[in-house]
Amino acid sequence: MKNLTKIKFKENGEFNHFPGNTVVANLYTKPDLMEVVDIIQARYRELPFIDKFTLTPRDSIHMTVIELLCHENREPEFWSSHLPLDTPLQEIHDYFAKQLEIFPLLNEEIHMRVTEMGNQNILVEPADEKSAKRLEEIRTYVSEKAGVRFPNHDRYQFHISIGYLRVPLTEEENEEFTKVKKELTKVLLEKVPVITVNRIDYTVFEDMRRFVPYCEKVWKIKITNKKTKRRFQHEKIEIFKNFTSCRACSYNISCMLRRSK
Repeated sequence: MKNLTKIKFKENGEFNHFPGNTVVANLYTKPDLMEVVDIIQARYRELPFIDKFTLTPRDSIHMTVIELLCHENREPEFWSSHLPLDTPLQEIHDYFAKQLEIFPLLNEEIHMRVTEMGNQNILVEPADEKSAKRLEEIRTYVSEKAGVRFPNHDRYQFHISIGYLRVPLTEEENEEFTKVKKELTKVLLEKVPVITVNRIDYTVFEDMRRFVPYCEKVWKIKITNKKTKRRFQHEKIEIFKNFTSCRACSYNISCMLRRSK
């Protein structure tokens, strides 16, 4: 298996181009969680070995619901059984969008219990049977519709990444870090013992800095002049007619039309 961490980042810790798609719950709009993320990342910055980490940008704070495909990891066990290994990435994005027509899921009530602070993740698990069942339903649906089932599917560890450890810690560093993780686990359990997921999206990404809902990516249209605006107004009926696989797109286009008036 490839070392994807080395592919995701440059030697100096900056983000590399690493495109793909996945199903996530973006969580950066939750103020209580983000307050704790700020505390955790501030504590990480105090570490003498912080240069071994790359911290997650605020707009990238999310919980992965089920992994899909990465352009740089075209190996059979990490690929879709529906698609050839050499399928262009944009075709994959579009195919999954048609297959995964239930997204976005906008009114979820999935409760995740914090268990502890990991090396680079807040580790979480379903807080009740209803949440566990709902997550399993979504993961099964995506797996079947997308033809994706990774080797760890049945033992997937839900998590919220706050950074990426790019270089292994020494024994002494790990000993110090273990104490820090215990300290941060206490903070988490005091401030956000349970995190509620309300929205889940099929997303695409260019790197680890942001996971963009597919519809937002597809319909991010900038109307630059009146002529374009008029043409867009005339064509909007065809747009609605031809793109029906995602419930969010009609809403996004309507909003853009209102803003352009």
